[in-house]
Amino acid sequence: ICSSGFQPVEDMFQQLLIERSIDIAVGAQLDVIGRIVGQRRDGLDDETFRRYCRANVSAHRSKGTVEDLLRVIDLVIFDDAATYVVTRSDPATVTVTVVGVGITDPLAAVTFTFLRRAAAVGVRLVLEYGNAIPLFTFDIGPGFDVGHLASALDH
Repeated sequence: ICSSGFQPVEDMFQQLLIERSIDIAVGAQLDVIGRIVGQRRDGLDDETFRRYCRANVSAHRSKGTVEDLLRVIDLVIFDDAATYVVTRSDPATVTVTVVGVGITDPLAAVTFTFLRRAAAVGVRLVLEYGNAIPLFTFDIGPGFDVGHLASALDH
């Protein structure tokens, strides 16, 4: 008899905890999570905004390793057909190439921003991508699969 009055309050607190989860939050609750992690919504739908919030958290937790860069880019691009090639070169340069999917220039700019946050301090980051999937590529060495459709962002 005494505990029956507390059940609605407990249910309300349980719902509040669940709705504050990044996996379940929608709308205004997701906006609050975005403010906490420092991610602006900028008109994004809930699913994209949720991925960007996760990418932002991953970028801030990054130690600049290749695995960290791959985790961040996968959260932003979010396409099973995409693969990523990370190449290190001197002096302190990391090139990340998006293969298998074409991405738009705005998505590439967002991806580059997240990757810059995740990269180690002092590392020059280059993002290579194409706006369209090529009809064919030669697999005999560098140069043949890079053309006027390919782009790069460089810091």
